[in-house]
Amino acid sequence: MEHHRLLELLLNTFGIIGIQLRPLKLNNSINILNWSINLVINLATLYVLNDQKPFNGRLTRLKSSDQYLMYYFIKSCGLFIFPGICLYYVITYLIYGHRLFRHLQSSTFASIQISLQDMILIFMAPFMIPTVFIWLRSFLLFDSYNLPTFFAIQMIVLYRSITWILLYFIQLANFRVLEQIRQRYLDDDIEKQAIELSNKRKCQSLCVRQTSRCKISASFEKFGKINEQQPRTRHTLKNQSSIIKCRDLFEEMKNLAELNNRLQPICSILLTIHMVYTSTVVTITLNDVAMADFPLNLYYFSDIIQQMIFWFGLSTMNRKVLQNFNRIEGFMLRKLRKVRPNQTLPSTTMTTSTNSSPLKCSKVLKFKEMNIYQQSFHLLLFDVLHIDLKFILDWICFIASYATLIHQTRGMKIQMEN
Repeated sequence: MEHHRLLELLLNTFGIIGIQLRPLKLNNSINILNWSINLVINLATLYVLNDQKPFNGRLTRLKSSDQYLMYYFIKSCGLFIFPGICLYYVITYLIYGHRLFRHLQSSTFASIQISLQDMILIFMAPFMIPTVFIWLRSFLLFDSYNLPTFFAIQMIVLYRSITWILLYFIQLANFRVLEQIRQRYLDDDIEKQAIELSNKRKCQSLCVRQTSRCKISASFEKFGKINEQQPRTRHTLKNQSSIIKCRDLFEEMKNLAELNNRLQPICSILLTIHMVYTSTVVTITLNDVAMADFPLNLYYFSDIIQQMIFWFGLSTMNRKVLQNFNRIEGFMLRKLRKVRPNQTLPSTTMTTSTNSSPLKCSKVLKFKEMNIYQQSFHLLLFDVLHIDLKFILDWICFIASYATLIHQTRGMKIQMEN
């Protein structure tokens, strides 16, 4: 199977430095070596993340300011949350990484072309932006860490980067496929003729207003004679053309929706891990900003900025995908609006049909139910939550409220170990 250029680039970069993107093949020595190297890298990362020394400066500062809730929150992050996030990334890509790539290499996405500039941007932005912001945070006094810890953090950055790349690629692929479908069916010659006919009628109506009643009568009499020649035949052929077009369009949309249904469970797991990481980092960052009396310093706000850039960007792309879907659905409804349920069409007009029996239009009215596939194009968390702009804003407000609660809770007498 031929790989997309971007997917091939990911396999040959991220796939050999710790992230498992290929299935295990016991009869392939290179594949076994790749698995072994990735496993060693991941085990070393998990071991380094269990080191609590990088958190000592921050914990001491929190203890001195009587912020006990934040103290235990940071301690939980070091002991459980950050190692757990990395562990879930490792397990998810070990189990689902090759399946995700297999789905993305399907024939449905085969026609997607990404320019070299876009591919470089998609590949570099999710990796370079977090790396720069991590480097900026190293200037903060309570964020000093040694070299092994820095590389362990970079491993989490790699997992987050490839996850963002794949999530954006799925949205971009859906957008491009829907654009191609829309161009094939909505911008064809029939639609152009309909627009031209509509323009002619508008021009005729304007001309009619300026003519005399005699000319109006003559024009309508001549127009009536032309239209009376074969009205029924033309109406039947128009219905047949609409049904054939809607049938082909329905099948293409169905195939694309089924592919998205196979991708959604995997993406839901990755989005959940992303949300836990973002919630944790933003909570810690907001507390740091409050402790520093809200300074106008990019170092403090760097994590929040880069997190929101990726979330709002993904939500915007998904909104464009849904807009394309709605346009296509509206086109199909307009095509089927004049089809009568009791009408019977000869099967000879259906060029790809193998059934010689007549086709009843009532059978094609199911095409109007294409909106059931809209759910397949949403950003979903296990069919429970829709991730859109409203959800992201509510989520940010919740995190801000939680961070405020933790920051303002002080002076509690809790026995803490030295």
